[in-house]
Amino acid sequence: MSDIAPETLEAGTITVFYEGTRFVPVPVGYTKDHGLLLQFLTSNGISVAANAKVKERENGDLELIKQAGPNGSLTRVLSELEQEAIPVNPAIALAYELRQRQEQGLLSIDDLSILEEHIGRVIETAHMQSEHVVKILSAIKKCPSKPSHSILV
Repeated sequence: MSDIAPETLEAGTITVFYEGTRFVPVPVGYTKDHGLLLQFLTSNGISVAANAKVKERENGDLELIKQAGPNGSLTRVLSELEQEAIPVNPAIALAYELRQRQEQGLLSIDDLSILEEHIGRVIETAHMQSEHVVKILSAIKKCPSKPSHSILV
């Protein structure tokens, strides 16, 4: 679609630039609504339009600005996490179990002494998980941020 020079485009079209220097003539009717424009471009083989924002240039042309899409985006990561089995914090599970036993009258000092080793392992596991989360957050904070709106397609 971008084999035509921008200067030779017919009246009634607007030039839409993408991937830096590539462009495509689009009928004016499709450019009034950005959603319709992106749908038109995507259906005509310009896949980068699927997750792009439209920016108007001073001369009236339009430019696609790359946005994070489903591949490698936070949306994809979150949807994958939602599909995973939810891990249960062992400390919370133990607290729930102990409360249930207490409410049923099945918790005594003898029961707690029997569970002492298990309680110690749960506390140790919870502490290790907490340290792991702190390390991950620290690593994330050190990563340079790059807003997706600053990346040109």
